Amino acid sequence: MASIPEDAPDVELATYLFRRLAQFGVESIHGVPGDFNLVALDYLEQAGVKWIGNCNELNAGYAADGYARVKGMGALVTTFGVGELSAMNATAGSFAEHVPVVQIVGAPAVSAQKSGLLLHHSLGDGKFDIFAEMHQKITVGQANLVDIRTAAEEIDRVLELCWREKRPVYIRLPADMPTKKVDGRRLHKPISMAPKTNDADREGTVVKNILARLQTAQRPLILVDGCAQQHRLRDEVDQLVRVSKLPVAVMPMGKGVVNETLGNFIGVYAGQGSHPAVRQFVEQADLVLSIGAMRTDINTMGFSSKIAQCNTIDLQVGYTMIDYARFDDLRLYWVLKALITELSNSGKLADQHSDDGYVSNEEAHSVLQLNGTELRPDYESGVVPELPADFARTHTDNEITHEYFWPRISSWLKLNDILLTDTGTASFGAWGTKLPEGVTMISQVLWGSIGFTLPAAQGAAVAARELKQNQRVVLFEGDGSFQLTGQEVSTMLRHKLPVVIFLIENDGYTIERWVHGMEAEYNDVQKWDYANYPKTVGATDENCTSYKISCRKDLEGLLSDPKLGSEAKLYFVEMAMPKEDAPLGVKILAAAAQQINLK
Repeated sequence: MASIPEDAPDVELATYLFRRLAQFGVESIHGVPGDFNLVALDYLEQAGVKWIGNCNELNAGYAADGYARVKGMGALVTTFGVGELSAMNATAGSFAEHVPVVQIVGAPAVSAQKSGLLLHHSLGDGKFDIFAEMHQKITVGQANLVDIRTAAEEIDRVLELCWREKRPVYIRLPADMPTKKVDGRRLHKPISMAPKTNDADREGTVVKNILARLQTAQRPLILVDGCAQQHRLRDEVDQLVRVSKLPVAVMPMGKGVVNETLGNFIGVYAGQGSHPAVRQFVEQADLVLSIGAMRTDINTMGFSSKIAQCNTIDLQVGYTMIDYARFDDLRLYWVLKALITELSNSGKLADQHSDDGYVSNEEAHSVLQLNGTELRPDYESGVVPELPADFARTHTDNEITHEYFWPRISSWLKLNDILLTDTGTASFGAWGTKLPEGVTMISQVLWGSIGFTLPAAQGAAVAARELKQNQRVVLFEGDGSFQLTGQEVSTMLRHKLPVVIFLIENDGYTIERWVHGMEAEYNDVQKWDYANYPKTVGATDENCTSYKISCRKDLEGLLSDPKLGSEAKLYFVEMAMPKEDAPLGVKILAAAAQQINLK
């Protein structure tokens, strides 16, 4: 990014905005051009920011989300009305899952708004605030840049809010404002990104109580979840796990936070969707140090988690609960830091707990190893739906089933891969995949918008390229999801992004089949020639290699091929799986969903 001369203090508002974003690590901005944002886009290049144009605004929002999960913050630019509403689903997902994305909306000129003109992209009523009002529930801050005297300050305010809260903000930039000048000297004082400190006495009291509970517990463990992921606390969690040496499990949204190669990692805990050994171990703990828990229906497998609050220390982003006592205004980053320091200095905690009875890494790691419709003895909240007669067959040893595939892919994954699994069989199946050290996991477990991960993979690949850490981006997505957002393959090709895509071809919406309508036509999708799809959007033999596999022999040959994922190009694998096959977690959740929907 070009430096700002000391003797040229004034800069255009658009330049100021984009340079501020660059200071937060946003080197690329996603979006779709429109007449109300075109002038602003002229200033991207001189601000040192790259433009990534997407096929539509929804995909741009998904891509900005994926970018943010890798780089720390993302941004997208849309036009007023039609553009911003198209991206609204993506913004809501970022809000739900604590992902910091800046949505910049090019709006009509201030004079046009004041005159109440009946402009295109409006509702034809001369009112221009309604779309911003719609976004109020899914953003943590908004800035309407209509006054050049306060515009720079407003930008700084919402960007800091976005960074600290890890949730989207909304900036409305009227078409006549980008060229107006603001004081560029403000850019020489970066916005603080350091976590705000806690009250020392309050933090000290809480940490002292936590340590006392840990020292008296007979079977303590650490349970890590999604907020630790999205609030970028991976390093702190890793230090705590190592220094405490306590057994550690993750909930589905927290998968990827903990180094799964550590000896004290026991697996994924998702209530009745857990490996029986993991579930027993977690639920028999007399103290659970819970970090960043998000106890959603899928994360707890139909709210089947059984961890008593009286045995829980709940470390959340902004507060701590010890049993039923809540301590507000305590930032998780500093609480973890204090615990790490105290445990490092004392060294007593790990020595007082023997390994007797602890679940081994090999025994408890895999979560979804059972297949078929067989019930577990501890399954309580319903009956797994039976397959229709023509579906109830035994899979052949040669078919690529979920039971076979997800543990198998573990040995193909590499250190520091970025792994994306779309809402569907992939997101559940990956619970049974052992991740190498440093793998970043991206899956929209809470919001669950199908099609999210393909554009998110595009955004993640841009971010990975900027980080220059030689990370592979690997995507697992079903055919139904792909048909929603597959056109972003063209964006990957356009920007020469190295992504490995495994397209699960299983004839439609598998989760929906298990919830309701196993043979219903509405759960079918049109068969596409997926392996040749990249060619329809411009792929060549030089920038893309496609495969079509349908049996385990094909899969083994592919995974043993050193060329797969070795070059800076797109790799597209169409992989057939049986239509009715699903990870056991899908079947359990489907039964729970049926019961919830009928209440």
